[in-house]
Amino acid sequence: MLGIKEIEEIIPHRHPFLLIDYIEDYKPGEYAVGYKCVTFREDFFRG
Repeated sequence: MLGIKEIEEIIPHRHPFLLIDYIEDYKPGEYAVGYKCVTFREDFFRG
């Protein structure tokens, strides 16, 4: 499993545009399975 620090080494996005919390499975150049934990406090829910 990859956390935020490892994800930031792979992709250029940073907060608030880093819309992923962790990657469960990853094969470079082929695929990634990641998750974003969403709560009601997220900025995009404020409208």
